[in-house]
Amino acid sequence: MQLDWLRPLTRVQGPYATATLDATHIAPATSDRPEEIWANGRRHLEQLGAAADTLDAMEKSALEPSGRGGELTRVVCGASGQLLLDLTFPGRPVRQKTSFSSAPHLMPLIRGLDAHEPYAVVRVDRTGADLEMVGITGTVLEDSDVTGDHDVIHKVSAGGMGERRIQTRAEDSWKHNAGEVARAVDSVVRRGKPAVVFVMGDERAMSLLGDQASPDVRERLVPLATGGRARGVSKEAEAEAIQDELARRRAGRQQKLRDDFEAARGTTGRGAEGLDAVVEAVRKAQVDTLLLRDDPAADRTLFVGEDASMIGLTEADARQAGATAPTPDRVDAALVWSLAATGGSVGLVDDGVQLRDGVAAILRWDDDSTRH
Repeated sequence: MQLDWLRPLTRVQGPYATATLDATHIAPATSDRPEEIWANGRRHLEQLGAAADTLDAMEKSALEPSGRGGELTRVVCGASGQLLLDLTFPGRPVRQKTSFSSAPHLMPLIRGLDAHEPYAVVRVDRTGADLEMVGITGTVLEDSDVTGDHDVIHKVSAGGMGERRIQTRAEDSWKHNAGEVARAVDSVVRRGKPAVVFVMGDERAMSLLGDQASPDVRERLVPLATGGRARGVSKEAEAEAIQDELARRRAGRQQKLRDDFEAARGTTGRGAEGLDAVVEAVRKAQVDTLLLRDDPAADRTLFVGEDASMIGLTEADARQAGATAPTPDRVDAALVWSLAATGGSVGLVDDGVQLRDGVAAILRWDDDSTRH
C-alpha cells in the first residue's frame, strides 16, 4: 500500500490525537451509539493531553453519519486544531483505542485498507450494463448504467432470408451495445484506477465486452459465474464471489511480497531486516517497501522527533538524526509515519514470515551497509 497520500499530513505539527472507533450500523437498537463511543474516546484523549480545539475538529467528523450499513471501523486523527484524517472502512475494529503521541497510531487503518483494494463491478446483458466503482474503503464511488441504442436484441426462428437478416441485425446490436459498455468501463477505469474489474451476467455479452475492451481494461477483467442484471440474481452470492476473489488476490500479493523480499535479501543486496537496519534505511529515504508484521517488536519503542523522518532506536539516536525533543512511540506507528514522510509503501505479513523484530524492507538502492 502506497503511503504518498499521507505525506501532506506529516507536515502538520504534532503531537497527534488518533481515535479508532466502532462505526457499525446494523440496527439502531443494538449498534448506533456514536455519541457514547466518541464521548468515551474524547474523555481519554483529554486525559492524555489533547487540546480542545483539536478534539472539537475531530468530534464534528466522528459524529457525522457515515451513510453506510454493516460492520464498520472509523479512524479519526487530528493535530494543531485541525482534522487531518477521517476514514471509514468495512469490518469492526479489533479494539477501540485512542492515542496522543508524536506519531498517529494508524495501524488499524493500515490493517483495514490492506485487506481491500479498489475494484469495479460490471453487470452485463445484451442491452447494456450496470457499473459500480468501489474504493479501497468499500465506498461506492460511482454507480451508473449504460443502455445501448441498438434494440434488435433477440434472434428468432422465422426461416429463410428473413431469419438470417434478423439474426445478423441482432448480432450487430449486441456488438454495438458491448462497444458502448466497453467505452464506459474504460472511462471508469481511467478515473477510478481499480485493481480489478469484475464482470458478470450474460455469457455472450461478457465475451463481446472482453473482445472490445481496451488493453488496460482487459488485463483487469475477472469474470464471475454469479451475479448480473437478470431478475432473481442473488446479491449475497455475488458479494461472496467478489470477496472470495479479493481474498485470493490478497494472498497472491502477500506471496509476491515475500518472494520480492527474499530476492532482495538474497541476490540484489537491497534487503534490510531488523529494527536497526530498517530505521537506518528509513532515515536515508532508502525504503521502497516496508514489510511489517502486525504488532511487531511489541516490547520495544522508537523515538520520534519533530519531523517524521527524525527517528532513532534511542533518544540520543533520534537527536543525532536532527530531533531536538524526541519522544518514545510504538514501533509500528513510528515506522509508518516516517515512511509516509519519506515516501514508500507498506505491506503487512502474517506470522508465517519470520522477520527479525517483525520488520524488514525492500530498498530503493543498496550501499555498503546493505551489501553482504
